[in-house]
Amino acid sequence: MYVIRHKHVRQLALALACGWALIGTSSGSASALETKSYLVNWFYLDNYYGGDEDCPQGLNPSSIEFYRRDLLRLGYTKEQVDKLLDGYPGPGDGTEVWVPYVSHRGNGKDDVYENPNTAPDPGLKIVQGRYAYGFNLDGRGANSPSGFEDPETHEKGINNELYRLVGCIKSLRGGQGAARRPAYSDYMWDVLRDRMPGWLISITSESGKDGDATVTFARATRPAIRDASGVNSRANMTYVIDPDPRGRSIVQGKIKDGVLTTTLPSTVRFISDAFGLTPDLELTGARVRFKLNADGTLSGVIGGYQHWTNFYWGLASRSWGSEYLHSQDAVAIYYALKRMADANPDPKTGQNLDISCAYAIEAVPAFAVAADALAKPERGSQAR
Repeated sequence: MYVIRHKHVRQLALALACGWALIGTSSGSASALETKSYLVNWFYLDNYYGGDEDCPQGLNPSSIEFYRRDLLRLGYTKEQVDKLLDGYPGPGDGTEVWVPYVSHRGNGKDDVYENPNTAPDPGLKIVQGRYAYGFNLDGRGANSPSGFEDPETHEKGINNELYRLVGCIKSLRGGQGAARRPAYSDYMWDVLRDRMPGWLISITSESGKDGDATVTFARATRPAIRDASGVNSRANMTYVIDPDPRGRSIVQGKIKDGVLTTTLPSTVRFISDAFGLTPDLELTGARVRFKLNADGTLSGVIGGYQHWTNFYWGLASRSWGSEYLHSQDAVAIYYALKRMADANPDPKTGQNLDISCAYAIEAVPAFAVAADALAKPERGSQAR
């Protein structure tokens, strides 16, 4: 067992970050650079909550309501539907009589989660409010079609069509304050971080000064470790960086008054687990805004464009299990994603392949080191 002294960890993390980013400063030497690393503690759809004005038409129906609607459309009588849904939802083990019926509620024979276009578009209630977290991704500012206003920065033309789409679904609707995390995102991440390697963020900048910074996103080789509360990840733990380049991304930015923002759009890629999230979450045109908090934590938002089919897969791959638990109408979401996608048109069909989005990140301080940089114990030191 090797001893990794904190001063050595810092030196290794600094050398690693500098090697990735190849960042320099206009004055001074490379020794003036400092790298701070963080472990992502929470990651979730950053959905703004503004009260009833967000969804003036009300929230989308619950699962039993849209199941009843679709089964009646298929031609079942009210008495038949009442019998199928009697005691709904039941034990939740797949033995419920309603499961095969709702799973084939498109044309009565094909799996509706794999083939959502076998059913008609039932429509989805979407956000009508003024505000959303995120960034002006298309560069049009106040002239951006359907642009929001960021409630914190008050930047106009915020592109976040994914929030507009899911923001009136109860399980995907965030709250205020401590309840900002949507229930579905909270549940999914709480499961994911125990079964997939942790996500790391390293920020390299000139020590103690505002100015240029490089942000490196990477994946650890093991899952996050929780603290004694069982709710959050433990701070100041050491994580070895997975050398696989698929989980590594670099973003250039600037720090001013404790806030890091990007200077150029980039592509950021996260490798996750196939439990409610796409295994490969890639954000193109990505921008970040992180607060470097006084308590050593990091919080903020990352936005960009993601493949809407990947988002749909994350929901539909769990079929009726996710749908009935979280009242997410897979068919309605599919059609809304296809209709509201706002970037990257297919050259043949013209159908947009990507949708604008924003995710919130909360992170705790950590040490990130490369696997081949781990030093052997000093002579005479004692393993601990």
